[in-house]
Amino acid sequence: MRENLKSDRSSPMPASHPFTVAEWREFLSDYSSTFLNSNYLREAESEQRAEFMLSDAQREAVWLGYEPASEEAVLAAEDRLGVRLPPTYRNFLLTSDGWNSIGGLDLLKVDEIGWFSDLEPQLLEAWSSAGLEFFADDLKILKRCLLISIDDGGSGGNWLLHADSARENGEWTAYEWWPGEGGDLEENDSFVALVSSAANDLS
Repeated sequence: MRENLKSDRSSPMPASHPFTVAEWREFLSDYSSTFLNSNYLREAESEQRAEFMLSDAQREAVWLGYEPASEEAVLAAEDRLGVRLPPTYRNFLLTSDGWNSIGGLDLLKVDEIGWFSDLEPQLLEAWSSAGLEFFADDLKILKRCLLISIDDGGSGGNWLLHADSARENGEWTAYEWWPGEGGDLEENDSFVALVSSAANDLS
């Protein structure tokens, strides 16, 4: 089950969506500062859960991410997956190769992302069981999604990018899926829209 991410913050998140690496750096820096001063983190600290959300080094750096992925690493992932990654996600990776604690999840490093059907075959099989025919259309989407997140908290959340939805600008539809909460895929226009929505939930 997702935790309530609503909390006070001292400064607002940027209203516009980041696109370039420089814009992502500014956006993610603001998010890191907001997160570290949030009631959400203070509550986690009081419950001794904060150590799973970020490292001491990330806290000191006021940066919940990592070093940027190299262009070569991104190209290798695209070659491995057989797709060109959507530009806003691509530039995110070129800003930070993975991320801790956004929307209740962590984002995978570029060499860890993969097709949902390859990374979570048992979950896909479970939702293909008899009696779940209502989920058939969503299953078709899931089979063509990249899984870009990991849920270390055990609440079962997933962030996904749908390859078959690629548009002229290169962006893909992004989905958030919490099967333990009923199974509906929550659609977002793009990766950056999903990130922005999660960041706003901290407000």
